Amino acid sequence: MSLSGIEKKESVIIVSAGSGTACIHASEGIYTHCSGTGVGGGTILGLSKLLLGTTDPIEIASLASKGDESEVDLILKDVISGPIGQLPSTTTAVNFGKISKVDSVYTREGIAAGIINLVGQTAARIATSVALMFEAKKIVVVGRAPSFVGLKNSLEQAAALTGFEPYFPENGEYASALGALLIAEKNPPKKI
Repeated sequence: MSLSGIEKKESVIIVSAGSGTACIHASEGIYTHCSGTGVGGGTILGLSKLLLGTTDPIEIASLASKGDESEVDLILKDVISGPIGQLPSTTTAVNFGKISKVDSVYTREGIAAGIINLVGQTAARIATSVALMFEAKKIVVVGRAPSFVGLKNSLEQAAALTGFEPYFPENGEYASALGALLIAEKNPPKKI
């Protein structure tokens, strides 16, 4: 909350997007770990090693920035010919669903974009579900994973489907370290 500038009284979901993704509900100065997933930056690196032969975040981000996840993902337009309910026809229906098609053609760039999209959408779906459950008005995303530009975009797009606009505070990748420092200042170690 210190990095976000949001009042401690507000009901907020803090998403710590690192190697996995954790959701913390913050309200009235009380912080409760309420959900999460093993899907995060570690998933991007692991799938990239398997599918792209690299774990270099710069290379993965570069490939993804030149790719298009719709090359590997089935969208609603592909599956049911259009939108459904509030979901536009461009909404992902099946991550990596096009790859199973006999005549599928895909590139390393498309695969990289698909990996990042899968992780961003998963994190956003969990965060928005938790925010709705706790009636939180805001979602704050911290951690290193959003440094993948494509991941940040996927998070924003998926969250927008439920009316949320995630906030990414400056220096959010240091939030865990800052939190540990603030706790240590309040509870200094006892001298032996």
